[in-house]
Amino acid sequence: MSQDVLSGTMEATSAGEIRVLHVDDDSAFGDLTAEQLRRLGEDVAVTVARDAEEGLERLAAEEFDCVVSDYNMPGRNGIEFLQAVREDWPDLPFILFTGRGSEEIASDAISAGVTDYLQKGGGTDQYTVLLNRVENAVAQFRAEKAVEEQTEWYSTILEHASDYVMVVNTQGEVEYISPSVTRVLGYEPEELVGEVAYDLVHPADRDEAMLKVTEVVQNPDEEHTIEFRSKHADGTWRWVEVRGHSLLEDRLIDGILVNVRDITERKERDEQLSEQKARLENITSFMSHDVKNQLDIINTRLELMEENFDSEHLEGATRAVDRVDEMIEKLMEFAKHERMSAETESISLAAVASECWDSVEQGNAELTVDTDLTIEANAERLHSLLENLLLNALEYGGDGAQVWIGDLDDGTGFYVADDGPGIPPEERDQVFEIGHSSASDSTGLGLAIVEQVADTHGWAISVTSGPEGGARFEIHTDGEE
Repeated sequence: MSQDVLSGTMEATSAGEIRVLHVDDDSAFGDLTAEQLRRLGEDVAVTVARDAEEGLERLAAEEFDCVVSDYNMPGRNGIEFLQAVREDWPDLPFILFTGRGSEEIASDAISAGVTDYLQKGGGTDQYTVLLNRVENAVAQFRAEKAVEEQTEWYSTILEHASDYVMVVNTQGEVEYISPSVTRVLGYEPEELVGEVAYDLVHPADRDEAMLKVTEVVQNPDEEHTIEFRSKHADGTWRWVEVRGHSLLEDRLIDGILVNVRDITERKERDEQLSEQKARLENITSFMSHDVKNQLDIINTRLELMEENFDSEHLEGATRAVDRVDEMIEKLMEFAKHERMSAETESISLAAVASECWDSVEQGNAELTVDTDLTIEANAERLHSLLENLLLNALEYGGDGAQVWIGDLDDGTGFYVADDGPGIPPEERDQVFEIGHSSASDSTGLGLAIVEQVADTHGWAISVTSGPEGGARFEIHTDGEE
């Protein structure tokens, strides 16, 4: 149910047409009553039935807001008619409007669930009284129905929410908990109502949770958040994020409103990521210290050998060692991005492009920058992305390479293009893979770092042809190609 529907339902409690079914075997009196109700009530529509059976048929075929019935009728009398109505319409307003009044009839009517009881009398005042009873009964019925529908709406929303909410008192006792707790922790709501919420908290987290509740009570205008482990019905522990807000002064809530979100999967991912980063730290430490030391030893011994021997094999070995050293540097750069801070800032693309161009060996190459784009990025990572794209352009474009940086036509990001040999369409899906390169002396890691930086920012990157037939790398900062 939408908010508009909810509002409409509330308005209906006091406004709208009132549809009345009047059942009376006296056709003249029945028609007169209907006429008087229509005259006195602007929004009253009256349908007349001659006996209980016809009344039941009318109720089955149409919707009514109230039934007004005589007592003494052929076939079923008014009480028996009321009992039949209550079987299918237990809450429908029913007013017994009868010329035969007695305490016994009134008692039977109340027992059968009559809404109101009114004895017929002389004059027109009786119709004013009847209309007033009808309007009051319908208004109350509609108000109760509106509350039921709202309650059902909110219950359905809470039941299907991935999280759950609860209300606890200052002693931590659960006064209310939403049905979706079953999905999260496996308990039925009635199992937890009246219990102390702290009993579900992991013993190692319990003191902090109790302290947080104290802070919530002492600072009613603030919302407090805490993460802890909560016990599942199957005995396992689930990580939850809990946001508490004091509503002790709210006459309806009169407690602490607690919103709970299951974050177990996020915690598990964070733990896996921490373990991966720790392994990565060990690898990079080994690469930067032990392996680099061994390469330095090999380089030194090759230099010593070159003093005593003249061999083309020594030159080839030196080149191989230099390439391994370069690969280690790139691998360390790749690893650095995995553990680098994700903090971002507004950065001028042209300024970073200029810095990157100054940091590479350009030869006779030329860079044209045509952008005033400011993007939200991590400065160090953006510098690495542009530098590796420029190095790629210089590597394949040669000494006189032409390189361009500019805005994408649709305003979704920027591009880096060159006039080199370009990348064949069948290879464009593989260029970002670690180790992929068509140049014999390339590490095959530069473009992998470019994709890594793009992914970290939530950007999308694609490859196409440049303006001069070379490669064009398009970085879509909106995340969509």
